[in-house]
Parts: sequence; C-alpha cells; structure tokens
Amino acid sequence: FFTFPNSIVSGGVTGIAQIIHLLTRIPVGVLSILINIPIFCLGWRHRLGTEQSADELIWHETDPRFSVGVGRSRTDRYLLLAAHSKTTSEYRFWDTHHDSGPVVFHPRQEGLEYALEHAVVGDREVFLVLHNYTGADFEIGIAPTEPTAPAAWEPLIGHTPGVRLESVDAFAGQ
Repeated sequence: FFTFPNSIVSGGVTGIAQIIHLLTRIPVGVLSILINIPIFCLGWRHRLGTEQSADELIWHETDPRFSVGVGRSRTDRYLLLAAHSKTTSEYRFWDTHHDSGPVVFHPRQEGLEYALEHAVVGDREVFLVLHNYTGADFEIGIAPTEPTAPAAWEPLIGHTPGVRLESVDAFAGQ
C-alpha cells in the first residue's frame, strides 16, 4: 500500500515484478509467478573455475503443479533436491563424497508426502524420512541411503492419530 503510490520497489523477483507492473499494469502476483517459473523448474550445475557455458542441466521440472528446492543435509554429506505439490513430494539425493549425480529416493506417488534428512544412527548412515505413508499425521522412519520404497521405511517414531509430526532434524549426539 505504501510502495506502489510512492513508486518504491523491492529487490529480487518481486522488485522486477513491481517495475513491470508499474509499466504495464499486469498484476504483480501474475508477474511473480511468470518470472519464477524458470527459477523453480530448472536446476543447473556449475563447477567453480569453469565457464558458465560448461554448466549442465541436472533437473528440469515439467509438471507445473510442482515447485522445486535445493538444500543440504545437516551433515553436509548430501545435497537434497525436492519437488513438492500440495499432496505429493519427491526427493533426489546427491552424495557429495561421490560425484555420481542426483538419485531419486522414491518416485512420486500421488498422495505420498515425504522429506529426507541424513543422520548417523548408531554406526549406520541412514535417511530419516518424515512421511505420511502410514497415516495422515506423519511418522518418522529410517531408510538406507539408497532408493527405498515406503514399505521398507523402518518406523522410528510411529504414526499416532491426532499427533502431527511436521519436521525432522538430525543433530550429533555426545
């Protein structure tokens, strides 16, 4: 309410959308979505010290219902590439110790939402999997650091109706 009448714009995608809006009167929300589409749908890999022309496309999301994101595990061992829609998710993991590229943990399955976090449990390197495979309020399972079907996710904190689990973070024990 303050920015538009005074021709003040913010930075980033929103700022670009506001400038275009001031020139064209196309709604800022529509412009933000249009500007973000190539950012949300494409993942490029750049190796430091190389030319940008050598960058390789590692992910091209073709389903407009999905947004994508990239993060790292708390252990820094894995890059985690996630695709989420309102009711479905899919993760790819990329082992930073072995340059093999991203691997799909479990392919999209309509209605299945899950998230990954790398952890060392005892002497095992595993993924902690927050998921709704066993119930709407989610549970936390343990899975090997390889593609794994939901039926093989070993319960760590089981699903309890009415008790919603929303995230999982792994911390080093002492």
